[in-house]
Amino acid sequence: MFKIIVIGISAGMSTARKASLKNCRSAFATSRLQGFLANFNGRVHPISPLSTALEQMDKELAHGDVAVLASGDPP
Repeated sequence: MFKIIVIGISAGMSTARKASLKNCRSAFATSRLQGFLANFNGRVHPISPLSTALEQMDKELAHGDVAVLASGDPP
């Protein structure tokens, strides 16, 4: 079973956050945060409209882990 990995961006991308991305098939982010995905080798999707993003996440999760970039630092 594949996972959704939420990556908080508060002060940039730490080494640990970058490592979390390496195992992901795709990533979802706002246009403001997509700049952090410049070196990401997977597919990058917009997070809005949210209903479309959730449908796409469901499809991507059938094949691998999915990252969601969020502003702040979720616990």
